[in-house]
Amino acid sequence: DALKKAMHGSEFVGYESATTTGTIVGIIAQDRLCESITEADAVPPTIEHKPDQLVTVILDKTSFYGESGGQVGDTGWIEGPNGKFEVINTQREGGFFLHRGVLREGSVELGQEIHAHVDEGRRKAIRRAHTATHLVHAALQHFLGSHAVQQGSKVDADILRFDFSHAAPVGHELLRDIEAMANESTLVAAPVSANLLPLEEARHAGAMMLFGEKYPDVVRMVSIDGISRELCGGTHVDNTGEIGLVKIIHEESVSAGTRRVVAITGHRALERFRQAEATLIESANTLKVPVPDLPTRLNSLTKELKTLKRQAETNQADISIDELLNSAEEVAGVRIVVADAKGCNAAAMRQCIDQLRRKASPIAVLLGSTDNGKVTLVAGISREVESKGVSAGTWIREPASLVGGRGGGRPDLAQAGGKLAAKLPEALAHAKQEIRSSLED
Repeated sequence: DALKKAMHGSEFVGYESATTTGTIVGIIAQDRLCESITEADAVPPTIEHKPDQLVTVILDKTSFYGESGGQVGDTGWIEGPNGKFEVINTQREGGFFLHRGVLREGSVELGQEIHAHVDEGRRKAIRRAHTATHLVHAALQHFLGSHAVQQGSKVDADILRFDFSHAAPVGHELLRDIEAMANESTLVAAPVSANLLPLEEARHAGAMMLFGEKYPDVVRMVSIDGISRELCGGTHVDNTGEIGLVKIIHEESVSAGTRRVVAITGHRALERFRQAEATLIESANTLKVPVPDLPTRLNSLTKELKTLKRQAETNQADISIDELLNSAEEVAGVRIVVADAKGCNAAAMRQCIDQLRRKASPIAVLLGSTDNGKVTLVAGISREVESKGVSAGTWIREPASLVGGRGGGRPDLAQAGGKLAAKLPEALAHAKQEIRSSLED
């Protein structure tokens, strides 16, 4: 507040240059105005700073863009005669640009003349993304309609997030068309310019304005020749060719009636394509096919896996119908088969029981198996046995209890599970004795 009373604010010269010479007019540490920060407050460059170590330095003029309008603040360095201050982020408040960061060397003091320089590589990446935001906005309006106006945005280094009015998801084909139009705009290297002019003049020029937004009498209009005009205070490229590639990577709903697209530009887009290419090449090498043949090969593998899965579900492992029948005993004219199915799953055991009933009725069968410490039991009887008052559902209950589980089912077919794999032999012996008793009665 004291600074606001003494000065009208900081002068921003960042549109013209990424470096400037200025004077320190304010230092704020731990929410207090300070005369200086000294070497005792310095955080060496090799050490990560802590949030409570952030100090605010305010200059009379600066080339650092303060976070606003969806664009992130600049980072960089402020260097004085006796010290170096790293700017982690830049904010705006009441006309002042707040350089938030940590002292890395020496000291800085009020009234010192300093040299401030923005991280130009990052600034260029932000400029690419911001101008690309305008291109995406223009393309959205072209394909979706004039209702697709901005509802919010965030612009960072070679990545942008843009929220817009639209009720339905934007399909893949439409997104591809929007992306293609944005890239056509970069290929023509259209000039980008910014001018200060009266609000009414900007309105007559067709500048895009946000509904309900309050604008000053004099506004800054960013024009992309033949493509778009928007009121914008952000930093931009000199021509669209500097953007390189625009790649839309995501589309989603934000809220009712609002959608969001996320896109990348420049180096970030190039790196994404390099990663995708490396993944394709590695996959093609693994499958021993050329990259263009990958979809066909993957479809073939998918079908093979489905076939193998079906075969596994009906796999009968080492058990055979003939061996089971050879080991069967006969009580009251009914063959009894009770056996360890050696790793067969439930589907395989059910199929085995069906085959035994077709081949050797009248018959009563109870099979069990273990897998990863779990027990599966399946019991089945033929109609002739069922007519004697025997039920598969009743027969399986006690063996299931012995293996720590329970089960049930129809009179002719029942299934159970348990968790005491070591008890399977005991459960099978009990099942055999129980069916003998039922048939002998």
